[in-house]
Amino acid sequence: MSIADIYESGEQKQNKSHLENLIAIAQVDGNIDETEKVLLAKFADRLNIDRSTFNEMMNHVASYNVIPPFDKVDRYKMLYSLVSLSLADSVLDEKEVSLLERYAIGLGYTEERANELIQKSISWVSNDISFEEAFENI
Repeated sequence: MSIADIYESGEQKQNKSHLENLIAIAQVDGNIDETEKVLLAKFADRLNIDRSTFNEMMNHVASYNVIPPFDKVDRYKMLYSLVSLSLADSVLDEKEVSLLERYAIGLGYTEERANELIQKSISWVSNDISFEEAFENI
């Protein structure tokens, strides 16, 4: 652990946690394909995670806790991005759905609400519905 890690802001920790969760979703089937790698790199950029940190995280994938944001929009944005990444390789298996459910519950949704939001999000992502439009419909 570096000295910078000690002084990370809550937002930085939350962003790293979210990227770690995205990486875990991508690798749950045992392989992170090129489409998923490209999407993960885009998420890392959006989350202000530098390339060396991103590469380190990709090389040391593990199971991480969810650090949920307080804001309802940000919470759903995390779930939506997890679903988007799950569908990046066009295959959504039971392991991915199970992991999505765990993350959704970790984000503060009840089990019932988590399942409902995941199913809706799968449909919206599959039909190229924007996050903004999806959020208006939850």
